[in-house]
Amino acid sequence: MIARLSSRRQLVIPKAIATALRLSQGDLLDVVQKENTVILTPVDVVKRKDAGRRRRKA
Repeated sequence: MIARLSSRRQLVIPKAIATALRLSQGDLLDVVQKENTVILTPVDVVKRKDAGRRRRKA
């Protein structure tokens, strides 16, 4: 698939990919450059107040 970078350096992720990865508006992505490639990886962020609760449940 081909996507166009806007004048504000924004990129639209194609719907099929966003759906397959269960991405929603506001989700965070880690952006890494590796040689001439850009890698986007969804990131799960835990709020500080919830971090302790998650650890205890594990």
